[in-house]
Amino acid sequence: MELEVNGLEVVKELQLKGASSVSSSILEELNCYRNAWLKPEFRAPVERPVGHPRVLRWELHNNSYFKAYSSFEPHEYPDTLQIIPLDSMPMAPSVHFHTKFYRFTLDPIQDLAVLVVMIPERSKCVELHIRSLTTGELHAQARRPNLIIEFDFDVSALAHAGFHYAPEVLGSVLAVRFNSKAKRMYEILTWDWRSGILLHRISCENGTGDAHFINSSHIAVFAATIRPTGSRLLRDIALSIYDIGNPVNHNIEAENHYYVSKYPTLNPSMTFNFPKLRDSHSVFLDRIHGKIRPYSRSCSLHSLCLVFPPQSITLGLVLSLFQHPVSQNNLGSIREFRGFVSTSLLLDHLAQSRGSHELPKVLSWDQWGEKATRWFPRKGDNINLLHANGSTTNRPTSPSEDAPTLSDNAVIIMTLGSDVPGTFEVGFEETIVSRLPCRVIIRVKPEAPHDGWLLDGSRLIGIKNYLSEYPTLTVYDLQIPA
Repeated sequence: MELEVNGLEVVKELQLKGASSVSSSILEELNCYRNAWLKPEFRAPVERPVGHPRVLRWELHNNSYFKAYSSFEPHEYPDTLQIIPLDSMPMAPSVHFHTKFYRFTLDPIQDLAVLVVMIPERSKCVELHIRSLTTGELHAQARRPNLIIEFDFDVSALAHAGFHYAPEVLGSVLAVRFNSKAKRMYEILTWDWRSGILLHRISCENGTGDAHFINSSHIAVFAATIRPTGSRLLRDIALSIYDIGNPVNHNIEAENHYYVSKYPTLNPSMTFNFPKLRDSHSVFLDRIHGKIRPYSRSCSLHSLCLVFPPQSITLGLVLSLFQHPVSQNNLGSIREFRGFVSTSLLLDHLAQSRGSHELPKVLSWDQWGEKATRWFPRKGDNINLLHANGSTTNRPTSPSEDAPTLSDNAVIIMTLGSDVPGTFEVGFEETIVSRLPCRVIIRVKPEAPHDGWLLDGSRLIGIKNYLSEYPTLTVYDLQIPA
């Protein structure tokens, strides 16, 4: 009951004697896990080389790094997966799919790998191959293991207005996003991967966006769109939730070939608008304008079980704004912001909307954003924490002569509650205020430069030399008291 109250669900457990002892052990370990993050200490880092053959694509799942590489020419696209455990376990044999793919996603629990394959001679088509992660062969549970998707336009990733493919799987639902920033359009298609039935189509012809599962019944789409004024600039920003739990009865017969334009489009269940941008600003396109990443999708507690928070994930967003030049000598400027969104609060709004026909399906920022989000302006490689959030604004950015000297191993922990708002005004017609509670942890001693950092359950993972022939993972394990 205590797990359910906190939005957690046991999805796997070992056979232990006595149900009561299992429950008490789970709660005890969960408390230890929580307490460890209140004042985190990490074990000495362990470096895991993931180099040769060269990494072309990768994903992180279930304490393992899945590296896609090429075993035969041409070497631009992978055909093989190598599983690299982040602990001391030996590496499993590589999985050969015997076909070149452009993107992939996987679910190790379901022994599932989904490959997105381009068809060079058919630029309007893309194939999805549903394979076993163990053998590389067709997945035994997939009734239609090879799906052909056909559009009315060129969707080749190699074209001038190339499309970006992003597959994702959660349970029995497979979602694939096709996004072209140059064409200002995206399509999101969902299937039941076991039956091969196309469930839903989400379509936009005047913008670009990113998407992620909230749970198996809802998808969040973070998008910027064009205003109906003839301009090609992206000025309207919104986060929308789509209900994909109830398949649409579209009565379209298809074996394994899907003509996308024949399928109806799904409307959002609720749209959460951002404030309007000033005329001097628009969403910047040369970098990913809106990137959704889930946080706290799962955690592993010792050897007892896996705990999964199905509706309580936090979404991480990236937003880049371009300030237009005011003269020929002014090239304009770009500002980037990192945001975090509580999906449980968004789903609360959705539940209230279903219970009352009077509530709007579109919410303005002042109706949802302040409570459900926390935003940080970003400068260079650092998130600007000290000047964006409430009472920390007055903290000095450099130590004074009277300030105590901190050791290199010291950790600064700041708790930002809802009573400590974050504010910024850049680019928007109104001040952005955000109050989602969070904790900020800063280590005084800087780490060696990394190309990126990932948080996976109780591990902090740094990636070094990602674009080189020999990238390396640096793995920091959180110390959890026994």
